[in-house]
Amino acid sequence: MKEGVEVTGIDVAGGRVQGVLTSAGEVATRLLLYCAGAWSSSIGRMAGLEIPVLPYRRHIAVTGAFPAVPRTNPMTVDFQTSLHFHPEGDGVLIGMSDRAEARGYATDVNWDFLEKMFEQAARRAPALAGAGIKTAWAGLYESTPDHQAILGPLPEVEGFWCAAGFSGHGFMQAPAAALLLAQLLLDQNSEIDISTFAFSRFAKGALVHERNVI
Repeated sequence: MKEGVEVTGIDVAGGRVQGVLTSAGEVATRLLLYCAGAWSSSIGRMAGLEIPVLPYRRHIAVTGAFPAVPRTNPMTVDFQTSLHFHPEGDGVLIGMSDRAEARGYATDVNWDFLEKMFEQAARRAPALAGAGIKTAWAGLYESTPDHQAILGPLPEVEGFWCAAGFSGHGFMQAPAAALLLAQLLLDQNSEIDISTFAFSRFAKGALVHERNVI
């Protein structure tokens, strides 16, 4: 394993992967399992593939100590606005999608948006009206057209396998996805059929829309 190494190219010849070019030199391989997250589309183009994964900024804020929300309070989601919150330490973690956000790789905090987010939090859960921000950060969602992951081999380039585009589900789905992909790679069969999430669904128009992405 090499950390802090940039992928600069993918060597494809004869319709299959031959190696990966990196800032630390070339790695010869006939199998590439790519999990590039929000950078999936740019990495895919290195292999001549158009992979529909787009990056979008998402914000999170954590309040200071806030006993008005019990520690036993479950994660609560307002699907109309995408506002969600749950206890975090002695405070409350609050997040919400900015539906006017353009795609891109910005990860700085938009404080004007956070003000709108807290206004929405106070409307939905009045107890949060007195909450203040202890810390906040922004990261990237990797979104596909149907908000579902792309799993498995891409037949357009032999040896190119994908596990990307989880659209906010990656933390929850990654352990199962890794197990099923390993089974499929080693045994040509997995205990759960994941063909629904194949890359080919986009060309076929066979999307499986996730309706609860926030």
